[in-house]
Order: sequence, then C-alpha cells, then structure tokens
Amino acid sequence: MSQSLPHDSVPHDSLPPASLNPYDEARRLALKRVRARRDLATHAVTYLVVNAFLVLVWWVTMPGGYFWPIWSIGGWAIGLLLNA
Repeated sequence: MSQSLPHDSVPHDSLPPASLNPYDEARRLALKRVRARRDLATHAVTYLVVNAFLVLVWWVTMPGGYFWPIWSIGGWAIGLLLNA
C-alpha cells in the first residue's frame, strides 16, 4: 500500500542542490548586492523628493515658523542609514 507523496512533502534537506556550478552561487550573490544597491538608491531618491516637497509645503504655508519637516527628515534619515 504505497502512496505517492506530493512534491511539497519531500524534506528540503533531502533535495539535491539546484546546481553544482560554483559560478551560480557567485552570480546569485552578485545579483543580491546589485539589487540591494539599487534599492538603496531608490530609497535615497524617494527620501530626497518627499522631504523636499515637505520643506516646500512648510516654506509656502509658514515660512520662518516652526520647522516641522525636521521630524520626517531626521526619522527617515535614521531608517535610510540603517538600510545602508
């Protein structure tokens, strides 16, 4: 009474590696670094655009008043630095 098991029920540690080529691992790591660098650049550009817009809103609505965009600039800068 043997039943065939679905593919998902096979333990992952018993599966052979997808490729034995060492260049595949190097390529995977290189792509990971490229994606991380691209994501950081996208995050930095978004940071600059959004915070420039907030400073513009502050300047148009209350020039010389309390500089409230500093909260967004400072908080987001911490997140950006932790992401770097």
